[in-house]
Amino acid sequence: MKNRQTLKHIAEKSGMSLSSVSRSLDPARSHLVRPATREKILKCAKDINFTVNLSARRLRRNQTEVITVVVYQNSFKPKMSSTEFISPSTGHDNIQKLSMAIKSRNYDMKLEFLPEGQRLPDTIFDRNRTDGIIFVNYYGTAYIDILEKTRLPNIYMSNFIDTTRTDVALVGLDREPGYRQALEHQINSDGKSFAWVTPPAQFASDINTKVINKLFREYGIYNEAIFFDNVRSYYDIQRLIDDFEKNPFDTTFCRNDVIADWVVRELRSRGIRVPEDVAVIGYDNDPAYHGEGTINVATIDAPAGLMMKIAGEKLFKMIDENEVSKRLPQVTLETVFISGDTERKIPTKNLNLKMET
Repeated sequence: MKNRQTLKHIAEKSGMSLSSVSRSLDPARSHLVRPATREKILKCAKDINFTVNLSARRLRRNQTEVITVVVYQNSFKPKMSSTEFISPSTGHDNIQKLSMAIKSRNYDMKLEFLPEGQRLPDTIFDRNRTDGIIFVNYYGTAYIDILEKTRLPNIYMSNFIDTTRTDVALVGLDREPGYRQALEHQINSDGKSFAWVTPPAQFASDINTKVINKLFREYGIYNEAIFFDNVRSYYDIQRLIDDFEKNPFDTTFCRNDVIADWVVRELRSRGIRVPEDVAVIGYDNDPAYHGEGTINVATIDAPAGLMMKIAGEKLFKMIDENEVSKRLPQVTLETVFISGDTERKIPTKNLNLKMET
């Protein structure tokens, strides 16, 4: 009752209706109020130091206002590659962005790690404990039955997920557009011999390698001698550049920006100019290697922040509708080529030709 009296006080002070005040103070419904009205109400609430009683609101709605985020543990510790090839921000940035998306709706985030070979307890999917589930970097089908049984809103989200799946709601990534843009740019820059550098046997690397393999063959530039898909450490990079005269290349695509940075440094230490002699293209748009004060590698951006935002929006839509739609949302985001100092520029003659066509 006290809370209702406070809302009534805010309504009288702002000159707005009680329903407008209620909506404006509720992050899940505030978008239903005109911005000018909402700002006026929020200012009045601030003036009287009003705070929402979250426990009472949750009890009234019969919701926990908790989103459970299930993270496949190996996404933080990739296997089969040296730690020097792993970005310092691997996994953690995505979780932070997802947390921000969840907290923007005044929900709490509960983080659950899924160890390899283990199954989550069924209590994780109890609707008295959580209002929804977001799976991060998990691609399996082990929880389909219990999710259908509990009717718990859920969504699968990952840079690596199979976007052809139709049995789950998902937000995934199409890697091909960014690679195709970068490849065509380097071909138009008179690139002739293309190398690929990646660690072995990682799920993420396998997807990138398949995309690169497909595109190299499509454009008729695949060369097995310079397709390096078993690079485990910096010493392997040294060895492949030791053989540069035997197996030369003028463009190399690297699994991530960390590897691209190592390749650039090693090439330049041997007197091989980048990008004049060899262009180097990374992946991930890692801020540690892109921008002022860095080597500023040309790279391919995977829109992780947008992916987190969309995953949150789709899940909250399911929650707001109070049902799991039979038409599961399927969202595929595209990678984009980002220019940098390690790419060759398109010669004027090729640029003119491209513009004419």
